Amino acid sequence: MSEAGALRRRLNDPLDRLSPKGPRVRLPALIGLGGLAALGHAPFDLPALTVLALIAALHIVTGQTGAARLFWSAWALAFGYFLVGWNWLVEPFLVDAATFGWMAPFAISLLSGVMALYWAIAAALAGLLSAGRWPRLAVLVLLIPVAEYLRGILFTGFPWGMLAYVWIETPIAQLLAWIGPHGLNILTLAMAAAVAGWIATGRGLAIPGALFVAGAALAIGLAPGAAPAEDPGAPKIRMIQSGAPQDEKWEPGKLEGFVDLQLDLTAQGKPVDLTIWSETAVPYLLSDAGPLLSVMSEAARDGTVIAGIQRFEAGYYYNSLISIDPGGVVGHVYDKVHLVPYGEYLPYDDLMRRLGLRGLASNVGAGFRKGASRDLFDVPGIGLVQPLICYESVFPAEVAEGPRPRLTVLITNDAWFGKFSGPYQHLAQGRARAIEQGVPMVRVAQTGVSAMIDGKGRITASIGLGTGGAAVAALPPELPPTLYARTGDLPVLIFLLVGLAGLALTQARRKAVDPAQGAA
Repeated sequence: MSEAGALRRRLNDPLDRLSPKGPRVRLPALIGLGGLAALGHAPFDLPALTVLALIAALHIVTGQTGAARLFWSAWALAFGYFLVGWNWLVEPFLVDAATFGWMAPFAISLLSGVMALYWAIAAALAGLLSAGRWPRLAVLVLLIPVAEYLRGILFTGFPWGMLAYVWIETPIAQLLAWIGPHGLNILTLAMAAAVAGWIATGRGLAIPGALFVAGAALAIGLAPGAAPAEDPGAPKIRMIQSGAPQDEKWEPGKLEGFVDLQLDLTAQGKPVDLTIWSETAVPYLLSDAGPLLSVMSEAARDGTVIAGIQRFEAGYYYNSLISIDPGGVVGHVYDKVHLVPYGEYLPYDDLMRRLGLRGLASNVGAGFRKGASRDLFDVPGIGLVQPLICYESVFPAEVAEGPRPRLTVLITNDAWFGKFSGPYQHLAQGRARAIEQGVPMVRVAQTGVSAMIDGKGRITASIGLGTGGAAVAALPPELPPTLYARTGDLPVLIFLLVGLAGLALTQARRKAVDPAQGAA
């Protein structure tokens, strides 16, 4: 037996022994593998572990027969993946633990379980559309990305934690500029499936070998290297991070101190072209904030200031971003378009309130109202700026809407997400958006991580997590539009549809020739 064959046997035997086990053994094992796969995400950043866990999991899942066994096997894998990857979801409930703390374990378990249904349905369909190990693997490689695409758009969408983001610290992340996150999802699954298929069948060794060589070549060819030296003539941007813990942010006596800190940080050093405060950094409604806006403008020495604020109009509250021109004049108002369900508003509001539930960030008994549009606005010395508030940065297609900006400004309050994984995962998705569009992004967070990100996803300046401070960064160079910026997800969606149609046709022809073919 060759060395490759011996290795395959050593890998295949324990997985083959696990595959036929009952659900009491198989499903917990798959939940555990899903949890290991999630460790590719920040703050662990172990993409190799993601691929290895997926290889083992796909071997077990596709070893099942019958749509029901495939459904529950894939559900367990996805449940473990989301449960571990989204561990930060308990943090918002602990800000006011006395009121909301009891909800935390139910919320993360329920959301993970519901979102796992996307992968489960994909696996059940793979069982119906294909027979045999390799066809089943091929269909799953196409259907799970379809499921991930739907996860990002249905019921307002929640695309946080896609497989593509495990590569953000590697050169492979530069593929986002060409094929976007859904294309990179396909490649990640294809790499794992190719190895899983070889382990199971002893065939197709050339496929994982070719993928390994191609991955190594990509890592060498796409590596962006270090960020270029700052252009002395480039516009300068100051990021202001208050460091206010969420449970202290609105507390009388401390609120004023956080405002004074931000004003002091704004006034430090040389004047800059643009100063940015984080989401809801202005602790007053826009209608009452006039005096403070004038002081902010004065501290910025008449440079433009962008800040997060809440406003009230016609009976509704809005989570907003404003630009402040010299003299404290409000130049532009952007109201957050994509709100967080159950955080900023309650679906089926009347029913939920009768049950005693309210959103975590609800205001005076009412949630926020969504904005009408995401209009770009011009900042002197910078050019067109695209505004985003917090959660909006996790939606690739929405970031791509409208004319091409010179800079994306993301203000956020990651204090809700704790100090472990949430802020770092949010930062990673911001870096992904910058790579996809080739447009620099400056993200300013209440407690961090605030960062200037260039069009290759490199961080050129930052303020660490859990601290107050300021940092000045030069606006990174402008890059030409990427392929993904020009085409969006359309080529990948066409590829998925054509691929699924081709596999279905192939399977139909095989069954027509031999109805028993690949029944295992």
